[in-house]
Amino acid sequence: MKTYIHVNQHKIRSNIKNGTSKAIITVKQGKKNTYCNEVEIIGPSRIVYCGNGDEKPLLSCGARVVIEIAAHLHENNDRTLQQEYDLIQQKKSNLSRRLRDFVIMLVETEQLANEENKKESDKA
Repeated sequence: MKTYIHVNQHKIRSNIKNGTSKAIITVKQGKKNTYCNEVEIIGPSRIVYCGNGDEKPLLSCGARVVIEIAAHLHENNDRTLQQEYDLIQQKKSNLSRRLRDFVIMLVETEQLANEENKKESDKA
């Protein structure tokens, strides 16, 4: 299964007309579409143009120019785009937990420091 990336020109026009910033890049992997504004391509890829109006569009959405990449991302392993996304979500969740724990520790440290300062000022 190949993965295709294309830019949706209709979304670009709509963003300009309406002052929005909706995702204009579509990553098609099988029947699944992922929409984004930035894509990092890891590994081999090629840009394909189907030609003038005589040829059928490359994708069912009508795209005539696409970037074609291998079905898997190659980064010392063979993870699919979905697996990469899941891994990023997991890392994001772990970072959120670590940040929350860090903030709690800071608050507790500040509370202890305030209590010690109050005790010292009470002694004086």
